[in-house]
Amino acid sequence: MKKLYLATLIIMALALMALPTVAQANLLQGTNPGFEDWGNNWTLTGDSEVVNWAAYSGTLGAAIYGGTSPFTGKFVHDDVDISADSPYTYTIWTKRDLGTASGNYYMELAWYNGTTPVGTPDSQNITLTDSWAQKTFNVTSPTGSNKVKLAFGGNSVGLTGKFDDADFDVVPEPASLLLLGTGLFGLFGFSRRKKRS
Repeated sequence: MKKLYLATLIIMALALMALPTVAQANLLQGTNPGFEDWGNNWTLTGDSEVVNWAAYSGTLGAAIYGGTSPFTGKFVHDDVDISADSPYTYTIWTKRDLGTASGNYYMELAWYNGTTPVGTPDSQNITLTDSWAQKTFNVTSPTGSNKVKLAFGGNSVGLTGKFDDADFDVVPEPASLLLLGTGLFGLFGFSRRKKRS
């Protein structure tokens, strides 16, 4: 009986740990979240380019340069399929060079139904620091949307913004975790009852 109980607890613990991992599988996986196969899914505009010294991991990152006058640079990812009215998390690793400078950087999500824009893009300003740091943007997709374009960019003077390892995830619903736990406990109870009879 103790072995069955222990086995059930182990299975339940592993399942609970694995579920968020599956639910949060990077929707950009295979589409260059780390920029190593640059150009297949990201496009850039403005004073932006890819450089091998910008990477947080791997060999390539993305960089947006600020010169002596204000500029605008923006990287945009191709459409990603999503579900309407669902929570998502967009993360990216960032770093600045050349110390403090004026201007700002941001993360952006533009929602679509096919090719038709839905609502206004969600945007969040981010502060770059001298060390690599992961920035997180939590959003809920609007009603009627089925695609999203991800972007990051900046408008600054005298500052190089480095970016790498973009990630776009579905947030697991607490109800799903509760359902899994309840089901496993139910299986355990059924096994106990079956053994006693």
